[in-house]
Amino acid sequence: FHNQKHIIEHLKNSQDAFWNIQSTINLIAYPTGLGLVGWLTWQLLRSAADSKISSKPDLEKNVRMQKRCLRLGHYAALICTAEWIIAGIAYPISMHYAIGTLPVTAYIHFLGSLLLCGLIAASYPFFGVTYFSLHSIYPRLIQNSDFTQLAPDSYQQLKRLSWVYLIMAFLVPMLSIASLAMINLDDKIAIGILTVAGTLGAVSIFRIFQTLQADLDALEELSRRVQNSPP
Repeated sequence: FHNQKHIIEHLKNSQDAFWNIQSTINLIAYPTGLGLVGWLTWQLLRSAADSKISSKPDLEKNVRMQKRCLRLGHYAALICTAEWIIAGIAYPISMHYAIGTLPVTAYIHFLGSLLLCGLIAASYPFFGVTYFSLHSIYPRLIQNSDFTQLAPDSYQQLKRLSWVYLIMAFLVPMLSIASLAMINLDDKIAIGILTVAGTLGAVSIFRIFQTLQADLDALEELSRRVQNSPP
C-alpha cells in the first residue's frame, strides 16, 4: 500500500506492471517460505518418530534434532526476513525492466520499506513457530531422553533469542512509524495502520514470550537437577 501510493502512482504506465510483479513475487515467496519451514518441521517429526520405534536410538542425532527444534522459530524468522530482503531487491529491478526506467530513490525506497517490513514480520514466525515446536515437537524428541543429553545452555540461548525478537517486535515498528512521520507527514493512513497493528502484535507477542520464558525456565531447571543429581 505504502509503496504503491508513494512510488507507483507517480510513475507512468506502472500500475499493471506493479500488480503483475507483486503477484509473481507473492506466488514464489509464500510457497517457498512455507515449504522450507515445512521441510524443517517434517525432518524433526520424522526424527522423533524414528527415535520412538528404534530399539537403539542414535543419541548424537537426537541431541542435534533437539537443538534444531529449539531453533526452528529462529530459522523461520531468518527465512521470512531473507525473503523480504530479496523482494526489496526484486521489486525495483523488475519494475525497472517492465516500464523502462526507475529512479534511484525508488530503489532505495523499495529496499528500505521492505527491509523494515521484514524485520517487523520476523518476530511473528519466531514466536509462533517456537511456541509450536516447543509444545508439539520437542516433547516427542525428549520422551525417551533422560535430560542429560542436552545442556541447559541450549535453553538459555533460546531465552536470549526470545529477548532479541521481543525487542524487535516493539522497537522496529516504532522506528518505522518515526521514519514515515519524517518522510511523509501526510501519510496518516499508513502511520495509523502501522501504529495499531504494531501495538496489537507486540502485545500478543509479549504474552507468548512470557509463556516461552516460563517453559524454558522449567526445562532448564529440570535439566540442571538431573545433571547434578548423583548417579
